[in-house]
Amino acid sequence: MKKLNLLRLLFGAMFLIAATAFTSCVDDNDDDGMPYLEVAPEALTFSAEGVAEGASAVTVKSNRPWTLAFESGADWVTPSATDGKAGTTEVEFSIPASNESRTATLSFQLKNSYGAYFTKTVTIQQGEAPVAGAVSELVAFIKDTHAGVESGNTVPLGYSKASIEAVILANNEYGNNFGKLYVGDNISLPNSAIVLYDTKEFTKANSVNYPVGKKVTLELSGAEYSPFGNLRELKGVTVTVSDDDPVELVIPSLSAATFNSGNYQGQYVRVNDLTPQSAYVGEAWATGAKRKVVLDGPSSTTVQSYMATATDAPDFGMLYIKAATGPMLGTAEQNFNNIQLIPTKPSDVAAFVSNDPILSVDPETVSLNAAAGSTGTFAVTSNGDWTVAKASGDGFTFDPDKGSQNGTVTITASKANETNAEVTLGTLTVTDGTNTKTVTVKQKIASSDILFENFGTNPVSENTDVAQFNDYLRDGSGVTAQTTYTGNKASIRKTGAPDTDAISGPNALWVASNGYFDVNKLKLESGETKLQIKFAAMASNAAVGASDITLSLSGNDGGSWKTVTYELESIAGESKYKWVICNFTLKTAVSELSLRIASSVGTRVDDLSVTTGAGGQEVDLPTSGVVTEPITIPEIVNAMTGTATVIDNDKNRTFEAVVCGDKTFHNYPNGYNYLMTPGSSDPKNGIVLYNFDLDGKFETGDKIKVTLKAGTAKSQLYSNSVYQISGVTEADIEVLSQNNAITPVKVAPTAIQNYFGMPVTVENTTTSTGGVWQPVPETLSNVTVSSAGTDFVVNFNKMATGFDFAYVATTGTISGIATIFDGKGQIAPRNAADLAAFNGGAATPAVTTANASNVAETTVTLGGSIANADLADYSAVGVEYVVFATGNTPDWTGSVKVPAATKAATWTVDVTGLTKETQYAFRAYATPNTGDILYGDHKTFITTGGGSVTAITIPELLQIAKGSVISESQDKVLTAVVCGDPTGNNFSFGTLYVMTEGATEGGNGIVIYNNKSADFNVADYALGDRLKITLQANVAMMDEYNGVKQITGVTTYHVEKSGTATVTPINVAPADLASFVSMPATVQQASTAKAGVWCTASSNGNHTFTSGGTNFTVNVNKRATVFQDIPYAAATGNITGIVTMYGGKGQIAPRNLNDVEAFKVTVPTITEVTPSSLVWTANDTSEKTVTIEGVNFNGFTLSSLTSFNASVEGTTVKISPKAVNTSDAELKETLTITANGGNSVTVTLTQNGASSGTKLTITITPTTADSGFPATAPTTEATATIDGYVWGLLNAKQNAGYLMINGTNGYLATPAVPGSTLKTIKITTSNGISASAKVTIKDTSDNIVSPEQAVGDKNTEYTFNLTNPAAGVSYRINSSNKNTQLVKVELSYE
Repeated sequence: MKKLNLLRLLFGAMFLIAATAFTSCVDDNDDDGMPYLEVAPEALTFSAEGVAEGASAVTVKSNRPWTLAFESGADWVTPSATDGKAGTTEVEFSIPASNESRTATLSFQLKNSYGAYFTKTVTIQQGEAPVAGAVSELVAFIKDTHAGVESGNTVPLGYSKASIEAVILANNEYGNNFGKLYVGDNISLPNSAIVLYDTKEFTKANSVNYPVGKKVTLELSGAEYSPFGNLRELKGVTVTVSDDDPVELVIPSLSAATFNSGNYQGQYVRVNDLTPQSAYVGEAWATGAKRKVVLDGPSSTTVQSYMATATDAPDFGMLYIKAATGPMLGTAEQNFNNIQLIPTKPSDVAAFVSNDPILSVDPETVSLNAAAGSTGTFAVTSNGDWTVAKASGDGFTFDPDKGSQNGTVTITASKANETNAEVTLGTLTVTDGTNTKTVTVKQKIASSDILFENFGTNPVSENTDVAQFNDYLRDGSGVTAQTTYTGNKASIRKTGAPDTDAISGPNALWVASNGYFDVNKLKLESGETKLQIKFAAMASNAAVGASDITLSLSGNDGGSWKTVTYELESIAGESKYKWVICNFTLKTAVSELSLRIASSVGTRVDDLSVTTGAGGQEVDLPTSGVVTEPITIPEIVNAMTGTATVIDNDKNRTFEAVVCGDKTFHNYPNGYNYLMTPGSSDPKNGIVLYNFDLDGKFETGDKIKVTLKAGTAKSQLYSNSVYQISGVTEADIEVLSQNNAITPVKVAPTAIQNYFGMPVTVENTTTSTGGVWQPVPETLSNVTVSSAGTDFVVNFNKMATGFDFAYVATTGTISGIATIFDGKGQIAPRNAADLAAFNGGAATPAVTTANASNVAETTVTLGGSIANADLADYSAVGVEYVVFATGNTPDWTGSVKVPAATKAATWTVDVTGLTKETQYAFRAYATPNTGDILYGDHKTFITTGGGSVTAITIPELLQIAKGSVISESQDKVLTAVVCGDPTGNNFSFGTLYVMTEGATEGGNGIVIYNNKSADFNVADYALGDRLKITLQANVAMMDEYNGVKQITGVTTYHVEKSGTATVTPINVAPADLASFVSMPATVQQASTAKAGVWCTASSNGNHTFTSGGTNFTVNVNKRATVFQDIPYAAATGNITGIVTMYGGKGQIAPRNLNDVEAFKVTVPTITEVTPSSLVWTANDTSEKTVTIEGVNFNGFTLSSLTSFNASVEGTTVKISPKAVNTSDAELKETLTITANGGNSVTVTLTQNGASSGTKLTITITPTTADSGFPATAPTTEATATIDGYVWGLLNAKQNAGYLMINGTNGYLATPAVPGSTLKTIKITTSNGISASAKVTIKDTSDNIVSPEQAVGDKNTEYTFNLTNPAAGVSYRINSSNKNTQLVKVELSYE
C-alpha cells in the first residue's frame, strides 16, 4: 500500500506542477495555488481514563477541502469533524476510558477524482504503547529466515528459543477453524501472532482444552514451519495451558484497507464498516459446501471471509446474512493472494445476522413411487421452531411433525398406486408462526420400466451440472439407493423446443461435445437379459446423426464399458428429435447394469428408458468386480501417437505418481499437472495430466493414484512435444501421501528432452549476462543459457508468476521441469529455489530512493529506504540533492546532504530553501561505520513554477519510431479524449483508443496499450472521458502493431480524468480509412448484400461492406460481448467505428450497437444456411439437409425445382435428387430459401453426370472466416461439414486467407464418399507458405499412399496421385515439416 501511495503522490505532484499550463488535478476550477496540507501535532496521548496527556486536538491547515479517514481505531476514537474546508480547523478527539493499551491511526487527506494525493498521518495512543513480545520475535525470525519456504513445504523451525509464552487468541470451538489454534502476544501490533496446525489435536471437540484467553507455553524444539497458501503455520508444537484465569483479549480494530495489508495473520481482529454483498444476503453463513462470503468496505475495498460447511460449523448454518453495515470479527488469514477474515463464533458476525423468521421448503412437491412404503423427503430451512400438519388428503404419513432450525421431513406412502395415472395424495403445511409453506404429495403410476427418467418436472432456471441437479424422476423397478447419475460435460437444461408433446418437458439432458452421462447400478432381476434402451435425442439445433452418439454398457461395476449399436427412428411431427433405440441380449445375466451416453457433437437427451424387450445384439459383460490392471507411465508414453487415443477400451488402468510441478509459481499452461514415477531417474517417466478442473488441486510432493477409466481416459503426444493424458477427473484420483521427496535428475543439456515432465538439473550452467528472468509476470519469457558448450532455453510460461527477479552473470546449477519446444529440450523452473545459484550469492545492502512528494516552490519531501542491512552498522541515513539542468548523469559537486532525524530502515526528510522553478536531482544515501557511502538511483523533481512536464500532442507522438522511449529526460503530458467505447469490448485486451479532442483531420488518434489489468484497467474509462496522461521519462514507449501506433508503459497512476467531451465521428470514404487510424469514423451509405451475425463467443466477425463501389471490412472481435450472436440485416446505411488496420488496409471496428443501428434486424432474417451447396454423384438419390440460421422466423418458402425434391421442416430443409442421373451432363439448380416477410438466400444443388472416368470432384477454397473450418485448431480429430461433405481435421484451423495445417502433427482428412474412390488430390499453397513446408498423403492407419512432396513454393498447385486407394475411404493430407497454408483443395473421385 505504501508503494501505491508513493506512486499516487508522485503522479499527483507531476500533474500539479505546471499550474499555468494545465488544469489542476484537484476537482475544483479555482486556482488556489499549490495544494498544501499541514497537521500538528502528529501524535496524541490519552490516559486509561480517557484524559489527554497534552493536546487533545490537532490543527489542520490547508488551501483545499480535506477529509479524515480511520486506518484503525474508528470504534473508540470520536473526532469533532471528519472533513473540513480550506483554512485552519481544530479537530478535537474524545476517548472513552479503557483498561487496555491501544493505538489508533488516522489520516488527513486531500483528494481528487482518482484518490488521495496528499496525506498526513496522526496516531492516538491510549495507555502504554504495546510492546512486541515473544511471538512477535518468532514471527520476525520466520519472515527473515524462512521467507523462501514455499506453500506446502515443511522445514524444521530452527528457532534459538526452546519455548516461548503466548496467549490463545482463537480456537476451533464452532468448527469454522479446522485444525488450527491461534496464539499471539495479545497486543494490537501487527505480526504478533502465529497459527498452530494439527488436525488431530485442534479439533472442535478438543477446543475445550484450549480456552480463548488462556496463557500457554509453546514448546518449539520439535516444531516445523509449514506455510500453506502464504499463511504462516507451525506443526509439531507442544502446547501447555496454564492454570491462570483467562486474560481479556486485545482486539485490533482495523479498517478494511489496513486488514487487507496482510500484516495481521493469526490475530483475532475486528474489521469495521463492512457490508455483505447483495449476492449473499438471505443465505446462511454456512451452507452445504465450503465457500467464501465477500463484504464491501469503504472506498471500494472488499474483505473476503471463508466458511466451512454447515455440517462442520452447524451454528453458522443457522444464521442468515442480512443487509447491514457494521464490524465483523474473526481470525486474519491468507490464502495465497487473498487476505481472509475467518469468523470463529456466531457472535463474530452478529452485525449481519437476520432476526426475521426464515422458512422455506425444498422441494415443494414430493412424488412417491407407486409401491406401498415408498418414501420421499423435503428439507425445511428455518432459523426457529416449526411444525408440520396435514392440510388435505390421505394415503401417506410423515415424520417428524415439528422441528427446530434446519431439518428433513420424510413422507411414506400408505398403499400402492394401482391406478393408471399419477395421483395427488394431499398437502402438508409447514409453519413457524409467521410464515407458512405448502408441500404437495403425489404418487407415481406403477411402472413396468426398469428405468424411466424425464430429467425433472420443475423447469430449471439455469443450466445445472448433472451432479448438482436434485429433481430427477428416478422411476422404475431397477432404481435403488445405489443408483446414481454422473457425467462429464453434462448438464440439465431446458428441453430445446420440441415440435410436439411427444417429448416431455420442461427439462432435458445436455451432453456437450466429447462429454458423457452415466446411469450407474440399475438393479436387474435374474431373468432380465433381453432389454431395450430408448431415448429421444437431437443435436445442437439439428437432427441427431447416426454417429453422433456412442452408447456403452457395463455390468455390475461400471468399470468396463462395451459399446453397443443403436438405430434412429423418426418421431411423428418432430423435425429434430429422433428416438435412439438399442435392443440387446445379455450373454450372461448381471445383477447390476450401468449405461453411458457419450456425444461427439453435443446432444440433447430426454425421456430415457430401460425396459425388458425382445432382445437383439449379444453383449458379453463382466459379471463381478471392477476389471482393473496396473500400467506404468513409460508404457503410456511409448504407446502415444499424435492423435488422442483411448488408453484401454475394456479395462480400468491405474498408476501411481508424484506431483512434481509447483502450482504456486505456475510455470506451465493452465490445466497442466506434471507427474512422474516416484523415485525414477529414467527417461520417459514424466507425463502431463491435462484437465482445467484439476489445475492447482494438488501440492508438490503429493503421491497420487490415478485411475484411467476404460473407454474414457486418453493419451496423446500433443504437438509432438507434450506427453499428456486426458479424460481424468478429480474423482479418479486418490492422494496417497504428501510431502514426498523429489530429486531432480542430473542431465546434460542435449538429453533434456528425454526427460519430459520430470524435474531435471543441469550443472555448470552459465548465464553470460545478467537480467531479469521474467520481466513481466504472466508474460512469455525465454532466457538462453549454456552448459558444456550447448545452448538451451530456460522457459517461463505466460501463466507463470513470481519470477520477476534478477539474475547475474555466473555459472551454477539450474533445475526445473524438462519440456520440449521445436524438438529441443528446455527447462521450466518450478520455483525461485530452482534458480538460486544465479541470485549473486548473499543479498547485499541496497539503498532505494523514494519519489519526491509535496513539491512546492521552495520545499519538498524526499526519502529512501535500505534493505539487507543492520542499522547498527550505519551512522546516518538521508538524502542528497543538487541542481540538475540537463543530461542523464548529475554532477554531485556542490550537492547538499540532509540526514534523517531518526535512523531507520525507511526515512523521509523535509528539504527547505530551494529555488522555485528549478530542476533538482536527488538520491537517498546510507553512511556505513566503515567503507563507502551507499547511494540509491537518482531521481528528479522541479519546484513549482518550472517546467516539470512538457505537453506533447498525438501528431508529435506518431512521429516517434517504434521501440523508442517517448522521452529520455523529461516527462511528457498528453491531453486526449477517449474515443473508443470500453463497454463494447470490440478491441484487443488492454487497448484504449484516444484522440485529440475535436480533431477532424487524420493522424490524431492513438492507442494506450497495457494488458495487465492490475496496472491499467480499460473498463475504468468511458467514451468521452477527457484524460491527462503522463508519459514518464524512460518508461513510456512507442510501439506498433498491425500498422497501429500504440503507447506502452502507461498505468492507472499516469492517467487523470478531467471531465468529459463530445466525440463526433468523422465522415470518411473507405479508401481513406487508413489515414484515420484509431479515430472514430463513419462510412456513409455503406451496404452489405448478405445478412449475418456480427460475431460469436468463439470466432471473430469480418464482414465485407461496400460504399461508393469500394469494399471495406467491418471487424468485430469475439471479445465484444455486446455483439455476440447479434444478427445484422442486408441493408444500406451509415456505419461507424474505430478505424483499425489489417493487411495495410483500414477497417471499421464498431464501438457499440449504436454504431451499427442502420443494420439492426427488425424483420425475419436468414443469417446463414449450412451448407450453401450440395453435390450428389450420378447414382446417389439420398436425402441431405440444409440448416437455416437467423431470427424472427415466421416460416419459409422454397423455390420450385425441376430435378430435385425439397421440403422444409422447422429450420431444416431436406433435399434429394428425384432420380438417378443417367446422362453424361451434370444436373445443376439453385434453390432459393425465403424467410416469409424477410430476406432470401440460395443453395447450389448439383448431381454429377454419368460420364466415364472421374465421377465426382470436390473443391474447397478455405480463404474466408466462413469457410466452415474452425478458427481454433482442435487437438483431437474434429469434423467440418462443407457442401454436405464431412472433412476431418487435427491441429488445423482456418486463418485469415488460408487453411493452416500445423507442421509435423496436423492433417486434413478428406470426405469418405460411399461407392467412390479418391484418386487424385490437388492442393494450392498460399502466398505466405513456408519454403520448408512438406506434405504427405496417408491413410487412417498412417500408411503412406502418396509420397512426401516439398510444397514450399507460393501460390503453386501440387498434385498427389494415390496408390491403390479404396472406395468409401478417407485419406489424410499430412503436414510433415513446417506449417502448411492452403487456399484450395481439389479432390477427384471415381
